[in-house]
Amino acid sequence: MMQRFSMQRFSGSGGRVAITAATAGCVLAAGLVFVALSAVPLEAGWLTRLTKEAGEAGGDAGKFGLSGLDNGIRVLKSLPDGPDAVRLAVDATPEGHWRFANKDGDVFTAANADEMSRVVPNLAPDAAAQGKAGQLALYLDQDTVFKHRDLLGNLPDGARLYITADKKPYRLMSRGTATEPRYTMRMRQNVEVPIGSQPQLFSEAVWQLSRPLNKADIRIVALDVGGADALRAVPAMNASRTAARVDRIKPDQLQASFADIRGQTVLLKGRIEGDAFVVTPTGGSERRLDLSELTASASRNDVNLVFLQSNASRQPGGRNWFWQTVEVEGLEAALKRVTYADFLNALAGNRGPFSVQARAQGEGRVIVQAVPVSQSAVPLGDVVGELGEWFGTVASEVTGNVATNAVTANLNSKARQRELDFRLVPGIPSIYQFTYIAGLVMGLVGWSTSRSWWRYVWKKETRAEYATTTGYYAARVVKALAYLFVFLPIVGLPAFVVHLLLQVWGWMMIPVRIVTWIFGKATARA
Repeated sequence: MMQRFSMQRFSGSGGRVAITAATAGCVLAAGLVFVALSAVPLEAGWLTRLTKEAGEAGGDAGKFGLSGLDNGIRVLKSLPDGPDAVRLAVDATPEGHWRFANKDGDVFTAANADEMSRVVPNLAPDAAAQGKAGQLALYLDQDTVFKHRDLLGNLPDGARLYITADKKPYRLMSRGTATEPRYTMRMRQNVEVPIGSQPQLFSEAVWQLSRPLNKADIRIVALDVGGADALRAVPAMNASRTAARVDRIKPDQLQASFADIRGQTVLLKGRIEGDAFVVTPTGGSERRLDLSELTASASRNDVNLVFLQSNASRQPGGRNWFWQTVEVEGLEAALKRVTYADFLNALAGNRGPFSVQARAQGEGRVIVQAVPVSQSAVPLGDVVGELGEWFGTVASEVTGNVATNAVTANLNSKARQRELDFRLVPGIPSIYQFTYIAGLVMGLVGWSTSRSWWRYVWKKETRAEYATTTGYYAARVVKALAYLFVFLPIVGLPAFVVHLLLQVWGWMMIPVRIVTWIFGKATARA
């Protein structure tokens, strides 16, 4: 009898799924919806704004409660053991004192030079006993460096400083004076990022430099009077199919060709003078291309535009005075690198490190500038080669190489690129795609509810309405596809809510049903 009660009370007509299974399905759908919505790029809506504002207002609160010292300890634990230095995480207190911690989480606070001298004996007594107290490697969180850079000079003399950016430690270098301290982060041997006044732009520069370099999407473009009228969607390969060939295009067709290579990266060689990009096309005289029009076209088509600046404006693959092929010095090695930081590091060669900075350039775009450290204070558009550089350029022309003095890149911003990467279908914003998927999933979970609504939208076909069997089944297929891919995503959310409420109501009514069943049995016996 109890088995019959269970079947009658806990199962619906027409093979309805049991309440427990349906509830589990609702929980699963809610999880899938949460994951889908969480995957939407942060700039997409209200969730982003709340997260961003909370991070800016609360500082460490934006890092799920982790302080700068906690982040430093996590970095210490991720590093391999090294006997050459004492590694400690460092953070500053609101009072201006320094807190030191080892990877075990032991903390020591120092407010003056005398207390600084006791840091290593307290946190690394074995190293102090071996005479390594002066071999300090201190790891600072990015927020600590930006908020307390004026206090960095109070840290122990001779200590090597590291800053954590993008969850990785990089060497923090001092390039200023005692009265005017100036710091920069060394990402590679020849790539440095200055610690400026805007942490957001610093983070943007680090993210851009850490991006993987997809060689398949990089186009080396040379302007040629006799070149093609448009760029091909994919680059042509050399005879051995080991590298892409230089794309040759007419100067007047360059801007319009960006629509054919959406999302790719274009390398152009020349020099920037004010609002003009000066080039010397193969087979023609010097030309001045409107820089704003080039970058606007690149922005519309999500093309990453990289200008390799040189005093010589001859194009790659052209002919120099000795009829030799002109190449960009270091470009071949740079293209084999993994990230943009590696790319710039190889491109800098033996000319010394590049100083890389980022600045916003309209919605969804950012300018990343890489100039020699000695010229990092000079606006990139006004960089003029010195006499020695001019001689170096002439010599490189003769030998078939063109030196790159600086690099300007007009790129998709971090937020924009993430939005593009999240798209499953190109050309459709990811917020719409994930909303569609979420509606489809919720509609499937609330199948019984959405299916009952569908009957009012599209009546059931009968075989007599169709002249042939093929037409009848074709109509059923069209109906099923319309229900699955059109109706469900639209009604998914309300169907899911109604279905969930019905399941909750079913659970709430279980005691009533049990009492009704008991009294019914008692009445039947009487």
